[in-house]
Amino acid sequence: MIDTGELLALAQIAIAFAGFSALVTVLGSRAAGNDVRIDAFRLRGLVEIALMVGAFSLFPIIPHKLSFADETVWRISSIVFLLVRTAGMYFAVRKLRTIAHLGTSLDYKVGRWTIWPLLLMSYAALLTVASGLFPSANSALYFATLYMDLVQSGILFALVVSSVMTIESK
Repeated sequence: MIDTGELLALAQIAIAFAGFSALVTVLGSRAAGNDVRIDAFRLRGLVEIALMVGAFSLFPIIPHKLSFADETVWRISSIVFLLVRTAGMYFAVRKLRTIAHLGTSLDYKVGRWTIWPLLLMSYAALLTVASGLFPSANSALYFATLYMDLVQSGILFALVVSSVMTIESK
């Protein structure tokens, strides 16, 4: 059974992340020493991930309303999610390569120890659902992917907030 209530709640949380981060960025002032391209990349990543979570929280409702079986709903949703995510990652990695030298050691550590492992785990979950290996776990794995992406958004949100906050020295 498809839990549309939980899917809608996830979509709302994801969109709130995107909106609040944009508000913080507009109202905050940039911290000294941060390159604007790094700040823009962080914000773009946060907004893209949050919008992807929002969209793919709602996506399973479409095949569900078209009376597909639950297993098919999750498999279709996972395949489309994988295609969109892979295209998005291609462009994100291309952009990252052009600005990586501008980043700080914090960016490297956060990416290496949190963002990339979460991304790999969510790819594994989506591939498992898309391949139909464990049909009884399809919804749990799909939701786990959405939650992992929300965690990524939260981490990027923290980086965005830290880049716009200035610390006054006495």
